Amino acid sequence: FLGSVSFMIYVFLIKRRWERLKAEEEAKYYFLMLLLFFIIILVDLVVVKKGMTTAHAAREAFFNILSVSSTTGFGASDYDQWPLSSRLLLLILMAVGGCAGSTAGGIKMNRVILFAKIAGRELARSFRPNLVHRIKLNGVSPDEQVFVTTSFFIALAGVVAGVSVLLVSLLQPALDFESSVGSVFATLFNIGPGFGAVGPTDNFAFFSPATLLLLSFLMVLGRLEFIAVLVLLVPSLWRKY
Repeated sequence: FLGSVSFMIYVFLIKRRWERLKAEEEAKYYFLMLLLFFIIILVDLVVVKKGMTTAHAAREAFFNILSVSSTTGFGASDYDQWPLSSRLLLLILMAVGGCAGSTAGGIKMNRVILFAKIAGRELARSFRPNLVHRIKLNGVSPDEQVFVTTSFFIALAGVVAGVSVLLVSLLQPALDFESSVGSVFATLFNIGPGFGAVGPTDNFAFFSPATLLLLSFLMVLGRLEFIAVLVLLVPSLWRKY
């Protein structure tokens, strides 16, 4: 968890910049998201799955949530046996990842917050076009270009994930949908274990060489946050810039 929040927080603590810490939104929302997901999964495991004590369910939920969101790669139990709702929450955590400026992978919490605020602003503008709505993150108003870049990044991540799931399903016809999605999310967002055939008790060894190359490329693509890698694959950008 300490590695999945922005390392700038530790700088603010050392320099005693308390006002800046109070304005920190990303870490606060990240913590609240983990807490909410922990409570939901805990209830899900105790009430729906049954046969599990509250202490055991709390330990499994706590460890796996932190491992997935921080993209640490550990699995303390076979969460493929969890109820569907809990697995869907883990899928969301895989996509979101940790905070910007941390060791975690994923889209990053600051982009998710900004995207939610952008969506809220555009929704308000749809019926109040003259509304002046300033968006702030961590007490600062980002440039409008940041909003465009954020929206583009999230859209690009969605497109890449969707196309990759399709490619994996074509390369591995016998693979089920859950395993196809799990393999893409696990590699693209640098999680480690996925779902189904690539869950926490399995591995990627059965994939064909072509699929392994694709998933390896997704790992690099996600770790370098898409754009840096994609620019290398578009020769027209080399000549233009």
